Amino acid sequence: MIETYPGINRTGCAMLILALISQGADQAKYLQESIDKYSDCFYGDGVQVGAYARFCLAKYYMSTGETEKAKVLFDEIKAKYPDAIDHHGELLVDRIKS
Repeated sequence: MIETYPGINRTGCAMLILALISQGADQAKYLQESIDKYSDCFYGDGVQVGAYARFCLAKYYMSTGETEKAKVLFDEIKAKYPDAIDHHGELLVDRIKS
């Protein structure tokens, strides 16, 4: 599936997948790298790597008790991707627009 994505999107998706299969501090590191380098890439059907990686990293921070860091990421998502999170705090992947 990933091989069908154009150019840079393959790299961004690969980094995001690496982050998602990693654990602990490595996961946080790879999610941050996804945000820093591949935020505008697309993962799947129109889901921007930046929104997905921010959401996953925020969830990671919540699980480790780093709520302030999580709040910053949730605020970034709301500002940059206003339709990405529903009122329950879940990512709405089918509503993320470029």
